[in-house]
Amino acid sequence: MNTPRLFIFLLLIFLPVSGVFAQTKIDPKYGKPVAQIFEVRPEIAAEVSFAKTGEVCDVLIVSHPVLFGRVLPGDDAEPIKDDVMDEILAELAPLETRGYFVIGTYRSGLLERYRNVTIYRARGDKDTWKYAQITWQITPCGRASNEPLKLKISK
Repeated sequence: MNTPRLFIFLLLIFLPVSGVFAQTKIDPKYGKPVAQIFEVRPEIAAEVSFAKTGEVCDVLIVSHPVLFGRVLPGDDAEPIKDDVMDEILAELAPLETRGYFVIGTYRSGLLERYRNVTIYRARGDKDTWKYAQITWQITPCGRASNEPLKLKISK
């Protein structure tokens, strides 16, 4: 076996082992993660943040590569088709868990407020979305379900 092939072979064997070793050392020391990133469709990621109790607080859905462990919704992101976004939202925030519909508004995107959840979709081109964010209105996330959503808007 020549040297480059041997190096690649050894790299493929030991690289996954080193990742597993690092994960097992991190979890006991620092506890459960406060956020995780999942690939919900090819090239579409969902970054999920959790309350200390383990309940889901927020989900950011974006068609963009994951950079340094952060999903970055930018103008260069590939837009997500309307029907695909609807499917993903239905999976991550099913209608029966959203509660009754409160209000919907549209400006540069669609904001839908339900009893238990708020969903914001940033408009892309025709029949597409740049990204979507799901925010649960639950006390462990610092928001009681009967309180209005307090959005932080940067200037």
